Amino acid sequence: MKCFGAKNNTYHCKIILLDDQELIQEIQDTTLGQELLDNVFRHLNLLETAYFGLRFLHSSNQPSGRELT
Repeated sequence: MKCFGAKNNTYHCKIILLDDQELIQEIQDTTLGQELLDNVFRHLNLLETAYFGLRFLHSSNQPSGRELT
């Protein structure tokens, strides 16, 4: 819970697609991973989404599994 005039921070998230194309999405600190993934699916006009997901990389390029919800 944020107090004293809660402020949502905005971030730019770089998404690297399977064809190495980069997609930049603006997200809030309250944005869920599933929302981000849904935006990528819409951008790609992708209907069959069951086989795709996101992988988070730290700035040191270390992969980390993240829960999308």
